[in-house]
Amino acid sequence: MLGFRPKLPVTDEERQWVNDGFNRLCRLLGRDRMLNAEVVLPADEYFPDQYDGTEAALERLFQRICGYTQEVYGYALAKFASERREDRPEWAKHLTTNVRAYYKRSRAWLLNSSDRNAAATGG
Repeated sequence: MLGFRPKLPVTDEERQWVNDGFNRLCRLLGRDRMLNAEVVLPADEYFPDQYDGTEAALERLFQRICGYTQEVYGYALAKFASERREDRPEWAKHLTTNVRAYYKRSRAWLLNSSDRNAAATGG
């Protein structure tokens, strides 16, 4: 680049802190999940409702955000159960309907993913 080296807008310590955080998140959620996750952006595609500053508009926004996080929450719980080698954890029956559905779907994906990884590595 014409002999210029770009300078990061953060200190080396801040960069390391961010990198460490992403590495922890990667260990928790799994590399595939991190690389293939859909990013929810502040765009009409994800937030189509009009926001006019009223309490009703804020409630719609809050409900939409909660809907997006239920899938992540379900996956995190499935990963937690998987790490603990719990096939049918007792606590799963207490999850709300949507989170339980995401948990079950994520659990199946994790089991299928680990089967593929074992087959690929001969384990």
